[in-house]
Amino acid sequence: MSRYDRPSSPGKIRPNQIITSYGPGAIFQTENDSVIIMGLHTWYKKQLKPIHHPVLEGTTGKKGFFMPEQFDREEVIPCKSFPLWGVCSDKFCRRLQKHEDVPDSDSEGFHCIEKKCNHAPLIHSRFITMCDRGHVSEFPWARWAHQKEDEFRNSESGHCGNPKLFFKSTGNDPGISGYFVMCDNCKSRAFVSNALSTSPHSGLLSLEGENYQLQCEGTRPWLDRDTEDIESCIKQPYGVQTRATSVFFPVISSAIFVKKWVSEAQRIIRQHTDTLADNLESGLTPSILAETMIFFKQLTESEPEKWSHKNITKEIERWSYARTKKYQKQTEREIKDDEFGDLESTSEYDDEEFAISEIDIPDLHKHITKLKKVSRLTEVKVLRKFTRGQAPDPFSKDKKNQNYCELVPKAKTEEEKKWWNWLPGVENRGEGIFFILDEEKLRKFDKNPDVLKRFSPIKTSFEQWTLEREWEIEEDFKPRYVLLHTLAHLLIRELSTSSGYNSASIRERIYHSDRTNGILLFTASASSDGSLGGLVRQGNEKEFSSLLKKAIKSSRRCSRDPLCMEDDPATKLEAGTQPITRINGSACYACALLPETSCENSNRLLDRQFVSNETFGFFRDLQ
Repeated sequence: MSRYDRPSSPGKIRPNQIITSYGPGAIFQTENDSVIIMGLHTWYKKQLKPIHHPVLEGTTGKKGFFMPEQFDREEVIPCKSFPLWGVCSDKFCRRLQKHEDVPDSDSEGFHCIEKKCNHAPLIHSRFITMCDRGHVSEFPWARWAHQKEDEFRNSESGHCGNPKLFFKSTGNDPGISGYFVMCDNCKSRAFVSNALSTSPHSGLLSLEGENYQLQCEGTRPWLDRDTEDIESCIKQPYGVQTRATSVFFPVISSAIFVKKWVSEAQRIIRQHTDTLADNLESGLTPSILAETMIFFKQLTESEPEKWSHKNITKEIERWSYARTKKYQKQTEREIKDDEFGDLESTSEYDDEEFAISEIDIPDLHKHITKLKKVSRLTEVKVLRKFTRGQAPDPFSKDKKNQNYCELVPKAKTEEEKKWWNWLPGVENRGEGIFFILDEEKLRKFDKNPDVLKRFSPIKTSFEQWTLEREWEIEEDFKPRYVLLHTLAHLLIRELSTSSGYNSASIRERIYHSDRTNGILLFTASASSDGSLGGLVRQGNEKEFSSLLKKAIKSSRRCSRDPLCMEDDPATKLEAGTQPITRINGSACYACALLPETSCENSNRLLDRQFVSNETFGFFRDLQ
């Protein structure tokens, strides 16, 4: 990172963190400061690695993605101090004050203005105000200390003309409720705990003394150009800690490179995406480009039988169709279905970006029809937008009027619109195991009356919960999804003890529709840590058979049994409990739940009884 408009770095961020935790608009805590990551329009684009994936370019409508890399200069991602309030670190001082935009030296940070503490270092204030539309601003410390209704208020005038604030502790409570902010001039004070209420700022006084209803300032400091990008907003702001997870919820899309996207022709197309796209927009046809572009001529000359003019033309047409038409209106599940088709049909393939081989498993054919080792896998993840306050709708595809926060300001010119037509992304390399359950057996499972009786209240509860959050469901979940999802979790827990990866490093990718099913368990990272080989070794016949049987055996017991196993969604639905408490069946952190980094659905729609129940479990006869 680098200071906005200043060539100095307050800290470092890993590429994957840009997508998951610290993208534009997020607040990052450095050793000596708190900074907000600036919008994409300020990034040093020349120091970013271009990434292309036709599927993601089609779904996002962007021309490409860029990934931060380590260069001689560290100043790749601009940031600026936010919030600007800080507390003196000296325990006898504790002056609450605003500091400058940038420190004299990043290694030294900011310092107190008081002499009595020898200008001790400042600790950044951990409070800001935020509204549901994503606007953030400085916490109104002076107004908070001078509240209208406060039993500790001593000021007769009703206001303070020269507030001198200190951040103090009662000494009785180590938690946030034991801290208060006090004005040394008028002795007014207010406890900090109330600041985290959803509507804490009503009834405040301005510094002039009149009644004041705090309104959202509409500020989006990460989009700063000449001044802060300000929107009119009627939402009520509320206090939040800068380290709260609700400050930044990323909206992420991902895709893997399957066989049709990793050929020599497709690799050349990705390397020259901008050139080819511009020429197609100008009216040239794929056939003309295949014949005239020198990089295609070199490919044809090296392998004339494989890469004829006709074959290269087909590759350009496929790539162009994917970016501009095929994936624009598809849902996430439809995109996965297309990806599943390639994984299912490819028995053997060996490429630097994607390598897969099929393994025979005769003793498991009753339950599993195909098992494949994916010894090399390349995943691309991109950050589309983000939300604050409430997690984004995973089913929306941006169709609803969500409170999404943009990564760039609204373009004022065609040049800006063209220049900002990209998203931050990361390219991860790794390995995985892919397998498919017996489809005929799975269809019978979907129609089993006992399964449907167990599944119906789970689905109803999930739909009620999503409606409460004003989400738009685009996927019609069936019993097979709960089975596949739970099985993936059980296998990840077993793999964490045998593959050399911890459970947080292994992720799932569930493929499900009326006639397809599949599970891809994989690990991927921007470094070599994602391809150490431990996961693929568990994909051999003997190892996978043992792994699956251990997972099924573990699903039959839990340290919280009988409470966990007897957890009945139908009973809880009849009792009228909150929907969030009944979107799972028999599943808890002792048996089936995983770290958030591993699960694609935030530990929802899980029930280990679908796996091994003695009456209707899919694997009930597997010993």
